[in-house]
Amino acid sequence: MKEAMRDDPLTLRGALTILGAFDKIRFAKLDRDLGDVLTGQSARPLIAFLSWFFPENDTSSLVLGMAESAVVCLPTVSGRDRPGVVTAIHTSLLMAAFVAGVQQTLKAKDLPEGLPLTAKDREVASTTNMSAKFDLGKLYDRQAPERLAADIGSSVNSRVGTFFDAIAEVIESYASGTSFHDRINWRILNAVTLRQEALRAYHNYYNARRHEIPEFRLWSAEPTKNQVAVDGMATLADALRPMTRAAQGDGRKFVHLANADELDSPIVQQGSIDELKHLQFPLVREVYVTPGFRVAVNGPGVRAADEDWWDTLPARQDLGHFLASLFCGTAVLSVPIIVLGHPGAGKSLFTKVVAARLPPETYTVVRVPLRSVDADAHVHTQIQQALDVQTHKRVQWSDLVEESVDTVRVVLLDGLDELLQANPSGRSAYMLDVAEFQRREASLGRPVIVMVTSRTVVVDRARLPANALLVRLSEFTPWKSTVGWSGGTRRTRWESRRTPCGG
Repeated sequence: MKEAMRDDPLTLRGALTILGAFDKIRFAKLDRDLGDVLTGQSARPLIAFLSWFFPENDTSSLVLGMAESAVVCLPTVSGRDRPGVVTAIHTSLLMAAFVAGVQQTLKAKDLPEGLPLTAKDREVASTTNMSAKFDLGKLYDRQAPERLAADIGSSVNSRVGTFFDAIAEVIESYASGTSFHDRINWRILNAVTLRQEALRAYHNYYNARRHEIPEFRLWSAEPTKNQVAVDGMATLADALRPMTRAAQGDGRKFVHLANADELDSPIVQQGSIDELKHLQFPLVREVYVTPGFRVAVNGPGVRAADEDWWDTLPARQDLGHFLASLFCGTAVLSVPIIVLGHPGAGKSLFTKVVAARLPPETYTVVRVPLRSVDADAHVHTQIQQALDVQTHKRVQWSDLVEESVDTVRVVLLDGLDELLQANPSGRSAYMLDVAEFQRREASLGRPVIVMVTSRTVVVDRARLPANALLVRLSEFTPWKSTVGWSGGTRRTRWESRRTPCGG
């Protein structure tokens, strides 16, 4: 199972290979029906494309059966492997839905529900000389869309429908030369009916699994009023806690204790402001106000350092729910999350709350204040330097990596702007180094989520990875700040500590 997790669960080949570990019998039959394409032995590429629709193969039932086997075993899947398995289930449902859409479309046209290829068609499909024409990667290695809570930039139907359209074009192009292609205007079916039928089947399959897969519920649910309230970051822990358990070793315990301690620290450190040194401030957990935010994906047209551009995007208030949906998926394992905000917007405190709120049973979190580490060092060295300070040199990063093998590791790099200022000319590619760090860790079977904070106006000094997720924290509104802080003061006694007269 651990080796299977190195397959890409967003591709059909990777997803079916991952699910095959839970149901070897169905996997073997499906592979035979598809011309041995999943095990890399196929000499019949056209069969690998078209046999999804042969009436005698019943590929949808095999795929749905493999998904069912994985769902049954899901409670036993550990934290590190779980996002890949859940994503593989989702990808398999997409392909099963596409096949069901084709069958329903053919039925609506009073045609057989499978592709009735003639003997000549099958001979063409098996011709060795035709093999060079077919690129199996167009179907089996194409990445499917990952489901996210309140999809960013486009709706679920738009992203999934576009994927179905692309698969239909691939099948249509390779059906040319067969009698099936001559009998049916595939492009008309694709444009008018097929997408609708496949989307209907997809939503039916997805909704049928919502009660069994917590991630499916999280990805499709609208946040409740409680989840966007003042203590909205508590949603991060509440939403992720049901998704597996893992025992903690000594290193993980030390790191978790250090993270949790931040919630029990005063919102303002005692004595840090001379004028207020006689006041006792409430704790972070009692008064932290979850900020609103806006979100984008880095790419052409994105102006990450432009506040006016950010103001054109929709404002959201469900930050805890949104992060939970990201942290139980696979999209953030390959590119960093970049959190932006004004000075004083609460970026550093936000990372402390995230580190403390993520369930330690499933996530191993290391927070790295970039102002306190060597600006020229490699990412893994900076992580070790932060651990040295955080745990008084009790924990080594290399040991923590092996100890947390059954959890999802999260690294929070706080203060990109300070790192850039410390080395203005030499670290403009730092974010690309972070993405390379993620890629290398994933290739070693140790995937890691990385979140980086920065001042908004400074971020354009860094080269950002394509498709990196950008989250801009909003400034606190007077109403929200007043409600949040007054709630905290009702729970906390602000005591005067003035010394006796003459003291």
